[in-house]
Amino acid sequence: MLGDHPESRHLRCFVAVAEAGSLRAAARRLGLAQPTITGHLRRLEATLGFPVFERVGRRLVLTDQGRRLLPRAQQAVRAIESVAEGIGDGLDAGRGRLIVGAIPTMSPYLLPPVLARLRGEYPESELIVHEDLTERLLERLDEHSIDVAVLSPPISHPRIDCETLGSERLLVVAPADAGMDVSPDSSLGELRKHPRITLSDMHCLGTQIEDFCARHALEGQATCHATQLDTVFELVRLGLGLSLVPAMAARNRPADGLRFSPVRRNGPRREIGIAVRIGRSPSLLADRFAALLELEVRTLGA
Repeated sequence: MLGDHPESRHLRCFVAVAEAGSLRAAARRLGLAQPTITGHLRRLEATLGFPVFERVGRRLVLTDQGRRLLPRAQQAVRAIESVAEGIGDGLDAGRGRLIVGAIPTMSPYLLPPVLARLRGEYPESELIVHEDLTERLLERLDEHSIDVAVLSPPISHPRIDCETLGSERLLVVAPADAGMDVSPDSSLGELRKHPRITLSDMHCLGTQIEDFCARHALEGQATCHATQLDTVFELVRLGLGLSLVPAMAARNRPADGLRFSPVRRNGPRREIGIAVRIGRSPSLLADRFAALLELEVRTLGA
């Protein structure tokens, strides 16, 4: 009656000796010491309950049971060795999955060109996007349900590392034809003359803008609060006020009915960063995504 199932390393040594014809040749083939191989063979025989080799002079010869075992052992060893075959090659070729998180005030403006280039380089990759607020993205990173997050530093989390890739201006957006005299190089004094449309502080961008306005005595003039940048643009277009918006949101937007301009001195900016879970090894796709994202951030200019 057979004992426990034989271990793969014992079968591997058995196959090597049978195919190479000697312990010495098998040791060279496997990179093991001869006594190690002898020990594996003894444990294999103890597990099986019968000898697999017999010594004839200086040679090891398969027993009848050993000859019947050999083709099965060869098949088992090939199956074990092929378990991971091709997996590393597939990952190296970018045939993996990348789950990207991003805050709503960056996602529609930064991710499309970056993901388009990444898909062009790795057409067999699976790319998934989760758009959410900063706090929830940090939770997802911490629980390993997303691979990277695109957000605005600074962040504070003991297990999350955030690298700042660059920054962008926040621009004044005003209606083009509502009689608001906002010059192409706006000053803070001009901003104080007009009602203001704000982005909800549920977004970190809304909080950053409000902090800037408070520091420069622009608070207390808000007439509308919006939760989406598209809503901000439409309210401005209607002439209800002006607002501060990120440069990336203005970059490719049709200018009909709107006018964008930077603040002349001490203008507000926001940082753009990529966050990962500390201790998690980045995949090839994650590394390439970060590199392409940094290139895209650079296009935002000074």
